[in-house]
Amino acid sequence: MQKTTADIGNKWLVLIVSVFGAFMIPFDSSVVNVAIPSIGTEFGGELALLTWIPLATLLSLTSLVLVFGRLADLKGRRLLYSAGLIIFSSASVICALSTSIYQLIVSRAVLGIGAAMISGNSIAFITSAFPPHERGRALGIQTTAVYTGASLGPTLGGFLISILGWRWVFCINVPLGAIVVTLLLLKVGEPIHAKSHGSLDLLGTFTFTGAVGTAIVAGTLSQSTLIQPSSVLILGLIGAIMMTAFVYVESRIATFPILDLHLFTHNRMFACSNFTALLNYQAVYGITFLMSLYLQIVRQLSPQEAGLILLSQPILMTLISPISGWISDFVQPRILVSSGMTMISAATFLLSRLTVETPLLHVVYIMILLGAGYGLFSSPNTNAVMGSVGKESFGVAAGTLATMRFVGQSFSLAIVTSVLLRFIPSGKLIIGSGTINVPMNQFLLGLSAAFIVLSAISAVGALISLVRGPQQT
Repeated sequence: MQKTTADIGNKWLVLIVSVFGAFMIPFDSSVVNVAIPSIGTEFGGELALLTWIPLATLLSLTSLVLVFGRLADLKGRRLLYSAGLIIFSSASVICALSTSIYQLIVSRAVLGIGAAMISGNSIAFITSAFPPHERGRALGIQTTAVYTGASLGPTLGGFLISILGWRWVFCINVPLGAIVVTLLLLKVGEPIHAKSHGSLDLLGTFTFTGAVGTAIVAGTLSQSTLIQPSSVLILGLIGAIMMTAFVYVESRIATFPILDLHLFTHNRMFACSNFTALLNYQAVYGITFLMSLYLQIVRQLSPQEAGLILLSQPILMTLISPISGWISDFVQPRILVSSGMTMISAATFLLSRLTVETPLLHVVYIMILLGAGYGLFSSPNTNAVMGSVGKESFGVAAGTLATMRFVGQSFSLAIVTSVLLRFIPSGKLIIGSGTINVPMNQFLLGLSAAFIVLSAISAVGALISLVRGPQQT
């Protein structure tokens, strides 16, 4: 007989499985950012092309996480979660064996499909298993796993890259994925949740995927020599048309929409919390990418040394997230979230002042401030989103929040790449381990401008968080 959430032990097994799944995706993401210069050395590549190594995964995640969240509401979470872990681990092996940058990008896109299955169900898995008065603590633990993955990524990844090469960083996912799948299939039953009725919204899925994909491609390659300016304009126009079509389909045609727009138009807490998440991830994700370039190219540090400095950010996230998640069970989340995003904005602005001579200890202090702000933001905002809907919408809410996260991360990379390349006279920036082919002062100006843009985005998010209103208890 399968266990259910009525069994006390099962909810903790659900949490353990969700924690491991939550660990793997940010670990992989942070590892890849540190590995970009080394990959560029082996395969060669313009920055706009190298950016697609992390971006391919994000694009799959962004496009499919809502789909898998909806499928989980319809069919259950356990099977999809297991399939996601298997695809994620298998694709990691293919990434490690890649013989060209294009093969690596395609492999990363496949990996993103598995990651979407995991991310589309992780939060809903926990929310289904835990009662409301324990949910904030459980989500805080899950968020801690996310930041632990982000913490170990730069350090362990940097060590492996320095000693064995960048290919080895993808191999870590394989044994971990095997362990989690075994535990999930043998020990964890399907949590009780109010299953939704209906079918999958294929037309909504198509229009949403097309809208996001074309917009990201246009934004990432807008300043690159890989595509003509006229093609960028056409892609942007196609993206706008498909997003308009998506809104029309979801609001007028779809019987069972993949994204319930009424949650945005009739639920202020849900709408503001998700939009705040979108802006936060837009502001934060590109920072690690930029700092990896700064530390390894401007400061000439090894991947291992760069990873140790980057470690200071997720350590603070890991320490603060469970505390802020617990506090959000008793204190209005908007207060914690707005405070966190204000700290992020301040830290990002300080990063815009970095030079070749900036003391590395000063860089560590800024990263600590950034990590503290992010730790203060994430768990309370997640708790606000999941607490604003009923049980029958947990999967959609979790999928929507994950979509905001990955859309924000995707556009963050597109933004920083576009801004950085605007300051490169040739329009083509070749990245290799410890080297670039453009004047250092131009590169630093581009980094500074990118950080300023991210700081402004975070400041806007802090203001929007304040107007969401008090959470109903």
